[in-house]
Amino acid sequence: MFYRITFLLFLVSFFGFSQVGINTSNPDSSSMLDISATNKGLLIPRVSLNSITDQTTIASPALSLLVFNTGNAVAEGFYFWNGTQWETLKTELTDAWMLEGNTVLESSYALGTNNEMPLLFKTNGVQVANFDPSGEIGIGFGSNSGGVNAIAIGRNANAVSEQNIAIGLGSGANGSNTFALGTYAVASGDYGTAVGTNASANGKNASAFGHLANASGEESVSVGGGSRAEGLSAVALGPYAEATAVKSFSLGPNTKASAENSFALGIGAVADVPNTVIIGEVQVPGGIDVTPVNVGIGTKSPSARLDVNGDVKLGRKGNVIKGIAGFSRTLTSSTTIPANSTVIVPFTIPTTSQPSTTNATLNYTLASSVNDAISVSWVKFNGVGNLRIKFRNESGIPVDINGAKVNFTIVEF
Repeated sequence: MFYRITFLLFLVSFFGFSQVGINTSNPDSSSMLDISATNKGLLIPRVSLNSITDQTTIASPALSLLVFNTGNAVAEGFYFWNGTQWETLKTELTDAWMLEGNTVLESSYALGTNNEMPLLFKTNGVQVANFDPSGEIGIGFGSNSGGVNAIAIGRNANAVSEQNIAIGLGSGANGSNTFALGTYAVASGDYGTAVGTNASANGKNASAFGHLANASGEESVSVGGGSRAEGLSAVALGPYAEATAVKSFSLGPNTKASAENSFALGIGAVADVPNTVIIGEVQVPGGIDVTPVNVGIGTKSPSARLDVNGDVKLGRKGNVIKGIAGFSRTLTSSTTIPANSTVIVPFTIPTTSQPSTTNATLNYTLASSVNDAISVSWVKFNGVGNLRIKFRNESGIPVDINGAKVNFTIVEF
């Protein structure tokens, strides 16, 4: 009976205190258990966890249960049960990315995920970047990189098919393997390229470069602000150049090639007839030529619609022509040809019409004002700067040929 009373008094005294102290007679009032030591520690149970969701090693673990893992399936360290899985205890953020940056000592360090989930970045709770394991990259508010290996950079940039790249505000790479660069640039045809603000490449294999450039024909090319290439294999090069027919080609500002296989070359040139090449043809409605255009070959200062400084060959079997020159000469002194007689008159060839050699043909025509009785027997070179002409008077009376005009053409070969 005595022992029973003594044990009862012990229990009453034990539970009468709010704290329990081990190796201390004054446990801290804020604790339930106060263990004091100067050269020893608290040894937490050591277990070998199979995974962070392991509920086999310790059956039905209680919430906040603390253990020290020694197994290899999970990194060694302290873990507590959070009700769903074992969560590690860390006293230092040695593996965390700090706000002020980290010092990376190994190439294996990385910022990202270790599973098939994408890496997302948000500001103010709104997603601004997405890195997907399939290779998709989206950067910018509202950007969408929905295709495999697609990249969308910029606010509302859209790359929805595989291998697409869209860069710029509102840009769209909608076809397969397309590239769009610039504000609201759109490449919707497969393998298309659109570069420039509001540039558009809608045709397959089409390319558009420049503000408002538009390449809508298959395999068409449009280069220059406001240029349009709408036909199959059409090419428009230059500001506001237009190639709107199959295999049409416009080269130069405001040129227009609107017929099949047509080629417009030069500022404002218009080629609207199939299978034609128009150079520098500037027209207004009605076909009125308003701007003369000179074309020079071998010269930077053409003085005629076509100015060729060099040899010319016409036809498959034609000879090479070095030059063609035309000029006129008028007799300015009294020259009388007796009846049924001839006279030889010398003429000087203008410097600008002189051939380099006398290996040339010399053609002539008498002006209509010359007396009908007068004819020319022959014309000969006298060096490269002069020529002689033999006049014949076929009448029975003398004729004065003063004022007679002769037109000459020299073709050098």
